[in-house]
Amino acid sequence: MHPKWLPWCRVSGPPCLRKQVKAYTTRVGEGPYPTEIHGDLAEELREEGAEYGTTTGRPRRIGWLDIPALQYVTRCDHASTSAVR
Repeated sequence: MHPKWLPWCRVSGPPCLRKQVKAYTTRVGEGPYPTEIHGDLAEELREEGAEYGTTTGRPRRIGWLDIPALQYVTRCDHASTSAVR
């Protein structure tokens, strides 16, 4: 959706879109995952974020935040700011 259709986000000047993202990434399935985290930290993030498949209940793969991917998707979404939670 284009930001001009999001009136709750309007400030003085042009409209904006604020994107909220997790401080880590998740994946399902096989394939390369260069930022994948293993061990206790991955388990802790998975439990805290309830990162399990909705249908199967399988645990999701956890990885570090991919800044280049975040920058790309922020540009594609026409977002003006991002907040990491």
